[in-house]
Amino acid sequence: MGAERSGRVTGGLRLRITVLATVVMAVVLGASAALAVVAQRRALTERVDEQLQQRADLVVRAVELDPGDLARESGDETFTQVVAAGGDVVAASANVAGEPPLGDAPPAGEREHIETVDGLPLGDDAFRVLSRRVTVGDDTFVVHVGEAFDDVEESVAVLMRTVLYVFPVVLVLVAGVIGMVVSTMLNRVDAAHRRQQQFIADASHELRTPLTTIRSELEVDLAHPETADLAGTRRSVLEETTRLQRLVDDLLALARSDDGAGAARRVPVDLDEIVLEEADALRGRGTAHVDSVGVSGAQVLGDADALARAVRNLLDNAGRHAASTVTVALAERGDEAVLAVADDGPGIPPEHAERVFERFTRVDEARARHDGGAGLGLAITRDIVSGHGGTISLDRSESGGATFVVRFPLARPR
Repeated sequence: MGAERSGRVTGGLRLRITVLATVVMAVVLGASAALAVVAQRRALTERVDEQLQQRADLVVRAVELDPGDLARESGDETFTQVVAAGGDVVAASANVAGEPPLGDAPPAGEREHIETVDGLPLGDDAFRVLSRRVTVGDDTFVVHVGEAFDDVEESVAVLMRTVLYVFPVVLVLVAGVIGMVVSTMLNRVDAAHRRQQQFIADASHELRTPLTTIRSELEVDLAHPETADLAGTRRSVLEETTRLQRLVDDLLALARSDDGAGAARRVPVDLDEIVLEEADALRGRGTAHVDSVGVSGAQVLGDADALARAVRNLLDNAGRHAASTVTVALAERGDEAVLAVADDGPGIPPEHAERVFERFTRVDEARARHDGGAGLGLAITRDIVSGHGGTISLDRSESGGATFVVRFPLARPR
């Protein structure tokens, strides 16, 4: 029921985020397209205006020499007129001969101005017209030069049509990409939330078990003091308290790992010394015979305390499941330090090869609880190994038990 409700909430949130992001992207794309159209129109218009100014310079020089030369100009795309101060056309290109002034004189105080004019006798197309006031001797003239503006209008129209055709397609593609990204993101968030909930539930269950045992034994002793075994209760409470301490330490280690605090220190560490020390500790507990003959020198970069915890977890796991012997070996192979911890126990089925590294995972539930394991040791070990740039894998030992193989980069690669 909770998963179904979470799925509905996630689905609704995914739709709202996708729609909102798509709307925002549509606004951005629309504004970008509008700016592109405006920028293209401005650039093309500025180019036409530059051409008109160059032609106006030529016309001014022609007026100073011989205005009659203008009559020899002809064409449908351009025109030229020279208008006297009184409004009479004194010279014009052949295509506008006999026409009245085709532009307005520049405003008072201005030398020239440019405007777009429609309805000229040259056709239905709009023209860009530059009007410049010039003085020749004692006479003042207004020079009008014009150029067809239809190429600019057509270019802008083509761009607008392209934008209108492409915009919906791009928006659909963007919406699809946004939907995929949002879906992936929310799936990760939802998965992380589920893992967190599961982690809290598992941690609460693991903490409750020893607390329940301690409370039950104390309540029994208080209810029946005449038959209470105080020494036995103390031993049991101490064992459960130790178990609680280990569990809390493991939970703190996982929390630090999740926060990215693992393997913060990077100093040369003699891994062989750590392995031999932890092997001696396991040997001293007398749970199994420990064979450490195969341990040779190997130095890695990392945090000695974290590496010791990883090795300890592997040896403790092997000691709990070994029938009689735990074998540990360490050697340099190429640019790696390879650590192998094997036991002669019943082994781990292949289908659980990856699952054993998950948190609160027990292949043998009853046995793990009896031995005090909470199913966190291998998960912590994998986090530590990964934090040191290494890898860990599960294999089968020669005796049929489990072999955990850890590879670390050497501090000084060969």
